[in-house]
Amino acid sequence: ILLDVTLVGPVAILLGPSVAFNAANNGISSINNSDIGLVAGAQLNLDRILLSGRYEIGLTNVTNNQSIQNGTFTFMVGFSFI
Repeated sequence: ILLDVTLVGPVAILLGPSVAFNAANNGISSINNSDIGLVAGAQLNLDRILLSGRYEIGLTNVTNNQSIQNGTFTFMVGFSFI
């Protein structure tokens, strides 16, 4: 669930938490099965077209042995038919 705050006209920022689960561990014991993080991004809503970009940073370590976190960029283009 992301908080959508409209700044000016069609421009908005997105903020919120994220939760991820490792669905395919493949028997590796040192990898954590879940991750909790934060999402921040921007969104442009132009009539029937939506442009969005987000960055998600994990707050928990990927492995038990090292201090490594996930980081993901997501870009989206949407079109409304209605």
